[in-house]
Amino acid sequence: MKKGQKTATLPVYHGKQVNVKVANTSAEGLWLKKGTKANNVTVKVNVKKSLLNKKGNALAAPLSNHETVGTMRFTVDGQNLETVNGTKCAVNAQTTAAVKKANIFEIAWRWVTNLF
Repeated sequence: MKKGQKTATLPVYHGKQVNVKVANTSAEGLWLKKGTKANNVTVKVNVKKSLLNKKGNALAAPLSNHETVGTMRFTVDGQNLETVNGTKCAVNAQTTAAVKKANIFEIAWRWVTNLF
């Protein structure tokens, strides 16, 4: 798997954008069962708690480009991939774009539109 090949989308709290993509920071060699294709590999992102909002359900804005936000773990058919020594296969997850903090008017507009 190449650097930046696997991505995931995470929600952003009070950001100009409501989501940000994260990608793997390094190339990783994975051994897969015969017949398993690389696009069958899915990722789960474990986010650093220090970067979450108070409710713990989204990243808190602002975020810089290429900021490490946690780790990515890889699974195939719901099973974690492991390295040869038995540890779970994980790489750092970085943002692919910067997200600025939304101003008060954007935040208020989102709140009003979510009422309806």
